[in-house]
Amino acid sequence: MDMNRRVLLKQLMLASAGAVLLPGCVLDSKKVAAIPLHNLKISGNQEDLLAAIVDAIIPKTDTPGAKELGIPKFVLVMVDDCSSKEDQITFVAGLDGIESFSKEKLGKSFIDCEPNEKEELLLSIETKKEVVSPEVEKTFSSIKGLTIWGYTGSEYVMTNFYKFEFVPGRFHGCVSVTNQSPA
Repeated sequence: MDMNRRVLLKQLMLASAGAVLLPGCVLDSKKVAAIPLHNLKISGNQEDLLAAIVDAIIPKTDTPGAKELGIPKFVLVMVDDCSSKEDQITFVAGLDGIESFSKEKLGKSFIDCEPNEKEELLLSIETKKEVVSPEVEKTFSSIKGLTIWGYTGSEYVMTNFYKFEFVPGRFHGCVSVTNQSPA
């Protein structure tokens, strides 16, 4: 069988392009996290759950919500960089616990709940109205604290509410230079 070089090159290019593009076409039910983390092992679904929790804590009103300001990524980076390995494991277990608690109480995923259902669910965890695992309590407490910290320290809040000025700030001298006598 006689093979033409052009046909061979064309078939090689098609095969290599297919090998490169094929993994992107496969539908995977396990979503990969969008932000690269060094220590924390979190899936894309858990990242979406965290975004929904953060959005329920500080929702969008006439001001941007915490999700809009990128606070879920702040929470993940803080847990990844500043928490111990045990706390990171507890954090991931607590996220899964919040999701299973939502499915147990409301019969659906936390992400699919209405805003008032999310608020009621999180309030029941915070006020200990419902019995949940210690991992869920600890995870929610750290998510809430980091959300508030990240939101109040965001550029939007610092510039629009606190009128933040960079150090050293303004200088208001109280001594008139023209009224001084020579030494």
